[in-house]
Amino acid sequence: MAGSYIGVGGQGYVFKKNDDPNQTMTPLGAEWAGLCLLSCIVACFRTYTNCPSVRYDERTRHCTPGSVLYESRDQHLPGEGTIYYSVSSSFTCMDFQMYATGDTRTCAWVSLVALNYTDAMNDCMDRGSHLYTVKDKDKLDILFNITRNSSSYWLGLDDIGEENVFRWVDDNTTLTIEMRHLLFQQALRFYGRADTDMMFKETDAGELHMTDFDVVWRDMDLLTCVIRCVSEFKSCYSVNYNMTTRLCIPGSWLISNNTIQYHAQTRGVIYSTGAKCNETEQFVYHRKADVTTCYWISVNQFNYEDSRDDCIGKNAHLYTIKLKEKFAILREISTGQIHDVWIGLDSLQKKGVLRWVDDNSRLTGSLKHEIFQQDERNNWTVRKNCTTLAVSGDLTMKDCKQAYNFVCEMNPFSK
Repeated sequence: MAGSYIGVGGQGYVFKKNDDPNQTMTPLGAEWAGLCLLSCIVACFRTYTNCPSVRYDERTRHCTPGSVLYESRDQHLPGEGTIYYSVSSSFTCMDFQMYATGDTRTCAWVSLVALNYTDAMNDCMDRGSHLYTVKDKDKLDILFNITRNSSSYWLGLDDIGEENVFRWVDDNTTLTIEMRHLLFQQALRFYGRADTDMMFKETDAGELHMTDFDVVWRDMDLLTCVIRCVSEFKSCYSVNYNMTTRLCIPGSWLISNNTIQYHAQTRGVIYSTGAKCNETEQFVYHRKADVTTCYWISVNQFNYEDSRDDCIGKNAHLYTIKLKEKFAILREISTGQIHDVWIGLDSLQKKGVLRWVDDNSRLTGSLKHEIFQQDERNNWTVRKNCTTLAVSGDLTMKDCKQAYNFVCEMNPFSK
């Protein structure tokens, strides 16, 4: 498997005088009195998690903790003191970029190519650094700021030396339980949908049964079970986890239709987002690959607004399509329909701007090209503001006052 990666410059305790007038530092906090340069540096490390530099004035004995050095044309005034920097910090940030949060500073470099773990680790070593390590919350915050809108990245953490004993590559220390939980809790929020609550809670399923993805694996704890489920399956809304055997089963909706499920064998506990497919209201569970939905197709025909309100009355919403698999599901479940069906996409707020009814998000340009035929993409007249799936299997814009059948779907995050 190949992935992108982040290198982190090593931290050192050897300080040198800065002779480059074009380099400066940003104070980490207030200055204090230090008896000598050595006491200034020691106090800086005792006060801050990371101390890349200090400014020390021998005349006044004022000591100022500082960030990693960076290029600046602004000269500090005479008498302010001399800047001393950590050798490794200054070296790595020459080619790397400085990131900061709170009193933590780090020098990082983000790869533009994807490599396997070993090659990524070796590449960082060739750069005089190591794969990014996370041993406190500030470093974790920096990591997620760096990777917020990007793909997956390698961390300098592995169990290559001993299975299930995870160690950091920079100093071979083991991952603490506290840091493990924090790391995966933050990762769960990262992988979760921004507009939903991805918290998994212990669920008394009663007569309901968990639908799954036909796979099972072992994880050390519930958090790793959940984060793997969310990261690998687009419609992961539940898991079944056995604390004793450590068996983890990724799942989706809870339904009353009892099919053969792995969780019956694991005797684990179900944790869910609240995704219950209400079959008492004739809603039906449907799956395609790792995408699932709980839907209902009307028998009666209403105009768009009445269709939308009818779905809301069922604690649901008109069907939305934000993944190509959802479009394929819609076509499958609508097979045999002799009329168009309304879905939850309209431009009622602003002409030409299509929005989904479940979260008011806009239809993206890339998805628009995937789900609309070319001759339909700009075929929006004054009266055509609402979307149907036509009998042909294509999406079309129609007058919202017309009456059609419609498709409702449950919200997997409903309480």
